[in-house]
Amino acid sequence: MAKKVKTDYLFDVDLIDAIRHCWDRGVYFYPIVFKGQSKSLKVIPKVKIQFKQGKVIKTGDVLYSQGDELY
Repeated sequence: MAKKVKTDYLFDVDLIDAIRHCWDRGVYFYPIVFKGQSKSLKVIPKVKIQFKQGKVIKTGDVLYSQGDELY
């Protein structure tokens, strides 16, 4: 296993490269708020991941909390 090199970067450079690779090919992943949740401003709504490539749009089945779990 390769040793991870500590950097001063705010984000993981490999992750940014992977995102750029997808975007260059027209592939997008993003969170969308799951409908039917409480509308209270104190509650952070859960999200699902949506995928888009051209005209194809698909939504995942798993609900994620917005935070470390999502990323």
